[in-house]
Amino acid sequence: MKNEQLFLSQLCKIVVNEKVSAFHEFKEMTFNEPLLIKKCNYHQVLPLVYYYREELQKQFPVLSEDFFRQARTYSVFNATRVMVYENFLAELDKKLSERQIEYRILKGLVMASELYPASYLRAFGDLDIIVKPESITRLNDVLTDLGFQLSEDLYSVFPESIIRKYSFARHYIRSTATNIAVDVHLNLSGKLHAFQFDIEDFWKNSRSVKIGGRSYPTFSNEYLTVYLLYHAFKHHYFKLMWLIDFFKVMDTPTLDVGEFERLIVEYKMEKLWRIFIRICDEIFGQLPVSAASPFLVKYSPIDSRHINAGSVLRGVQPYSPSKARIILPMVYLSGFGRKTRFLFRQLFPPREVIRDFYCRKDLALNWRNYFKLRKKTILEMMNL
Repeated sequence: MKNEQLFLSQLCKIVVNEKVSAFHEFKEMTFNEPLLIKKCNYHQVLPLVYYYREELQKQFPVLSEDFFRQARTYSVFNATRVMVYENFLAELDKKLSERQIEYRILKGLVMASELYPASYLRAFGDLDIIVKPESITRLNDVLTDLGFQLSEDLYSVFPESIIRKYSFARHYIRSTATNIAVDVHLNLSGKLHAFQFDIEDFWKNSRSVKIGGRSYPTFSNEYLTVYLLYHAFKHHYFKLMWLIDFFKVMDTPTLDVGEFERLIVEYKMEKLWRIFIRICDEIFGQLPVSAASPFLVKYSPIDSRHINAGSVLRGVQPYSPSKARIILPMVYLSGFGRKTRFLFRQLFPPREVIRDFYCRKDLALNWRNYFKLRKKTILEMMNL
């Protein structure tokens, strides 16, 4: 394990068990500090580096004061950012209530307020909310009135009908006044993703969360935890902050483990759980308390050469994003039938979701062009 990866693993161990600092000391280890800062920033853990600086300084005395000053600078920035987002959320909640738009908050701010000693310790990139498909037009009007624009990304070229049909996320950004980004989801996963969820069931299992002294709607603990497990492995890259979130939730004694286990079985996510407990020991040095429950102790860990502690700590996969989007779900999914259906859908998605047809006005949306585009994409993926 490289020095930077070992540092990240030790940080994770301290985050979940501060007593670990009494047993390790790495005096002879040297670091490329700019690279280490870059790695910590990528994994969104710089505020945690600053918060646990005393423990880390004991374990890694070679690290300079400048390294921890940079962590402090980012922590101050993130604390300010949290306040900006909390103020914006209060404004958005009022507007959505006036327009009778039901929503739920996911990830960042919820995790920051519930899982960490201080909200600034949970770095995040945007505000994630989920709304019902019939609300997307009204929500767009609200965000437009608040100065937001659709950001240029993978899904921005699609018409609203396709966005709704395939549950694509919409990304908004406001660069005037304060820079704020909002991700609007219509479901917990897009219709082309490997795992699908009964969103109506999630809506029925909701609760309130306190953020900045105000109450906002989110999903119940068990449902939110299932989503965190999915999200931690959803992308073709990994971030330690996502795994720390999930570990901390699973380490909460009040979690209904039986309900969590029922949900991962319902959504066929047992392999994700088994992969997680395999990488847990090396990254965190222990399993979360819920893993000892009779509901979960029966699940044995899975070894994987694609998803392991090393690949998680490294972050970016050694192959292209397009390959990773296919390879990783093939590891997560169970059963030959599910793998085959997913692979076919990725290689030959519905014609109407091919982005080239919307980007190039001279390209007719017909089957001849569809297969030409797919051939080109598949050959590029295979590096032929």
